[in-house]
Amino acid sequence: MVSDTKSKNIMKNNEHIKYTSDEILQILIDFYNFQSNFDSEVDKGHDITFQTTIEEWRNICDLVELNKLAKYYYELFELKTNQSDLIDMFSGKNECTLREFCEYIAQHASKEKINPVMSLGASCQEAAIFKTLKIKLEEKGIDTKNFKPSTEFIPFFNKHAAEVVEIVSKLSPGSFTEYNIKNNVINRIGAVLFLFAIVILIGSSILHKFTWFLFIPLAVALLLLFIGNKLKAAQYEIGGYHTIRDLIMGMKGKAKDNVSGKQQQPDNIILPPIK
Repeated sequence: MVSDTKSKNIMKNNEHIKYTSDEILQILIDFYNFQSNFDSEVDKGHDITFQTTIEEWRNICDLVELNKLAKYYYELFELKTNQSDLIDMFSGKNECTLREFCEYIAQHASKEKINPVMSLGASCQEAAIFKTLKIKLEEKGIDTKNFKPSTEFIPFFNKHAAEVVEIVSKLSPGSFTEYNIKNNVINRIGAVLFLFAIVILIGSSILHKFTWFLFIPLAVALLLLFIGNKLKAAQYEIGGYHTIRDLIMGMKGKAKDNVSGKQQQPDNIILPPIK
C-alpha cells in the first residue's frame, strides 16, 4: 500500500488539464473494444465515431438503462454539472451524436496529467505512472501488496479487468486498442462443425438427398459455439503487454501521442455498467 503522505505528494505532483473531444471518443472506443472481446452480447466490427448517434452507440455497446448510464459517466468523469444534462443527451430525443457528448465531457471534465517524479536521483516518468496507477487501483479497493512493475499483466488483468481498463483509459486514452484472442477448444470445434454442416446441407440439396437429420450437426455446432462464447478464451494478449512495466511504457507512449496531437479522430472495448 502507498502511504497516505506519499499518495498526497504523488497526486499533488500531478496536474489537471482539459481533455480533448478526441480523447473522450478514444475512451469510448477503448471501452467498446474491451466489451466486444469479452462480452458475448457485444458484436465486434463496429466503428465508433463522432457521427455515431447516441442511440446507435447504446445499441452497439448493449448499454444499460439511461439513468444508470448517465450516473456512471457523471461519476466516472467527476462532473459538477447537472446529471440531467446527460440523461437528456442519452434519451435520444434530440438525436445527439457522440460528437456532442464528447465535446460536453471535454468541456466539463478534467484529465489527470502525470508528471515525472524523482526516482534514484533522477526524474522518471515511468515511476510516476506506476505510483499513480497503484494509488488509483487502491482507491478501487484492489490489493496492490504484490503489484510491481514485474507483475505479469494477463493474470492481474483477469482479476481486475474492468477497473484496469477504466483507470488506464482515463489516464492514457488509446492504451487498450489491440486484442489478440485465441478461442477455446469448444469454440474452435463448434466453428469447424458449423462449416462441415453447411457443406453437407449444400451438398445434399444439390444431390436432392435432403433430410431433416442433416440439421443435427448444424444444431450441435450452434450449441457448441454458444457454450464456447460463454467460456473464457484459451489465450489472449492485450496491447502486447506481458508485464505491468509493458503497460506503463504503453501508457507513456500514448500520453506523448495525445500531447503531441498525433491522436486525431480514432479509426475505430461498461465496461461497466453493462447490465
